[in-house]
Amino acid sequence: MNDKHGDNVHSAESVNSSVNKTIKPLYLKNSDLQIGDQTRMTDYDLMICVTKQIGDEVHCLQLDRNLWRIYLKTKDARTKLLSEGLNYKNITVSLYDTNPYSAGINSPDQKTLKVRICGLPLSVDDSAVMELLDNLKIKPTSKIIYEKIRHPVTKRMTSVLNGTRFFYMNPLEEGKYLPRENTCETVSLWTTKSTTISTLYKLLE
Repeated sequence: MNDKHGDNVHSAESVNSSVNKTIKPLYLKNSDLQIGDQTRMTDYDLMICVTKQIGDEVHCLQLDRNLWRIYLKTKDARTKLLSEGLNYKNITVSLYDTNPYSAGINSPDQKTLKVRICGLPLSVDDSAVMELLDNLKIKPTSKIIYEKIRHPVTKRMTSVLNGTRFFYMNPLEEGKYLPRENTCETVSLWTTKSTTISTLYKLLE
């Protein structure tokens, strides 16, 4: 069947086969690109701007409300753009390594830790986790988020949870570490009066 749109249409199979799902997108707040009363930037404008810096390395540009997701073809291109920032109308705009709205950060220079909570029964309410974090003097910058199972090959996210929760927080002071194990005395599970959160650990995002 002939397609009147020609090269503008690609099958999902051909697109997915060319995508490296292990490369995370970069993030950019659309409001950071607005200077005065100028016209809102389009995806075409952003494509031209990014391509001038890193060449033909752009795979997808996606705008979701105030947030641009910039998907690149190689890790080298991602590293280059993240370190250099985006040159736009004679100014340099910094990009975010993680989703600023999920991580609860206000600027690209703000560092965060991603903390994963593993092995905790799904029946334990988030409020119990927050109480434990409060006892540990940990103040998340984000809400508690639930991980979902991903396809092992395509990395596409399913709708099924994998039981792991995570949140973001400000980096710890030098020499301080999160506990590998802690007990939350306020949680009641079945016949027990407490439950242990095991393998509570931090990962740099």
